[in-house]
Amino acid sequence: MTDVVLINPPESSNKYERFLNVLAPPLGIAYIASVLEKNGISVKIIDAPALKMSIEEVVSEIKKDSPSLVGLTCTTPIMPHASKLMRRIKEEIPELPIVCGGNHPTFCDEDTLRRGADIVVRGEGEITFLELYRALENGEDLKKVKGLSFFDNGELVRTDEREKIEDLDSLPFPARHLLPMDRYKALGLPHKFTTIIASRGCPMGCSFCASSAFHGKKLRIRSIQNVVDEIEEVIENYDVEFITFMDDTFTLIKKWVEEFCEEIGKRGIEIKWGATARVDRMSLDLLRKMKKSGCVALFIGVESGDQEILDRITKNVVLDQTKKAFENMRKTGILSIASVSIGYPGETRESVKKTMKFIDRIKPDYFVVSIATPYPGTRFYEEMKEKGLIISERWDDFTLFKSTIKCGEIEPEELEEMRYEMMRRFYLKPTNILRMLKRDGLKFIPVIKHLALAKLGSG
Repeated sequence: MTDVVLINPPESSNKYERFLNVLAPPLGIAYIASVLEKNGISVKIIDAPALKMSIEEVVSEIKKDSPSLVGLTCTTPIMPHASKLMRRIKEEIPELPIVCGGNHPTFCDEDTLRRGADIVVRGEGEITFLELYRALENGEDLKKVKGLSFFDNGELVRTDEREKIEDLDSLPFPARHLLPMDRYKALGLPHKFTTIIASRGCPMGCSFCASSAFHGKKLRIRSIQNVVDEIEEVIENYDVEFITFMDDTFTLIKKWVEEFCEEIGKRGIEIKWGATARVDRMSLDLLRKMKKSGCVALFIGVESGDQEILDRITKNVVLDQTKKAFENMRKTGILSIASVSIGYPGETRESVKKTMKFIDRIKPDYFVVSIATPYPGTRFYEEMKEKGLIISERWDDFTLFKSTIKCGEIEPEELEEMRYEMMRRFYLKPTNILRMLKRDGLKFIPVIKHLALAKLGSG
């Protein structure tokens, strides 16, 4: 018997992950599991996408474990599928309380409760889930637990907001021993892979960012010692060869990154790693230090090649900064992944052409196109809702590959086709193919084919 079962719902509709051929560990529930275990509570994690489990298989596994509480993590596009799972659990084990947390439940708590959850954990869940478990076990009043939403006699109850966790070093490392660590991969490449979060929160203020809406605008960052200790742990215990940092902007504080790179060198750690960076926070000097410490790739939110659109979404960068950043990455040999979004209000066919021309100019190593999506909790969502521009409230459309807002002269179907054609144009361009083959050899042909030909989000 297990006290708590935590679930990453099966086979989500998150085509963005499948498109990039990335399967990453669910760190959110792994952190919650580690806090519960530290407090003497037995936990099992079911990462259904990694294990390729169906809803019925997950329900069967829960019945075997007979937990007193089950928790699900949920993002917006997987909400409909998570709802099916919650309802099946209710049908089979009606007495079992179901808790749901993550970005979508935090900002759409009532919607989540009506879709099958008994309780919603809003915001960062480590302390809230622990207190919730104890309250349920002891028959205490849930209204005294901060960060919860639930129905009481038909009335929606939202308890006080939970304070953000200021000392991230106080959290134990994610409970990776409960995860199928051999299943995770990035771009389908054969490296043993995991993710790490070094900080939470981002002060940059981009209107579309759901992560900073969830974690707040104040940056909270772990100590360098703590982060590097975790790197050593994943190398020693799981033979990890490649790490992706999931921070909103890993390079936000230059001094921290420099000292991090120095600590990697001092300990003689050999690891390949990648992260997300902003073009205004990555000098040539910093990139050289990052490269020396093992950084091999950076994911850059270019967003658009039209300055007016960048200004409209409060990206707070100019195109020349982006151009310089990609030049510097080429100088240091760090691979660049450029991400753009099309379909913001005011987008025109001409502005999409500008974006594609700009991508040709900056010559990224890899290129990702999504469709501007207003996730609940973001300023972008509130603005679009207020202006009546949201054309779909089907959460499984919020995949980054479907049009969910009116963006001007471009119709939704045309926008989706444009996204697909932009990807094809980049990955089937002879000069780009030759560059990739020269760099990566024949091993990368399946990845090129996958990126170029997978017409996702079109149905």
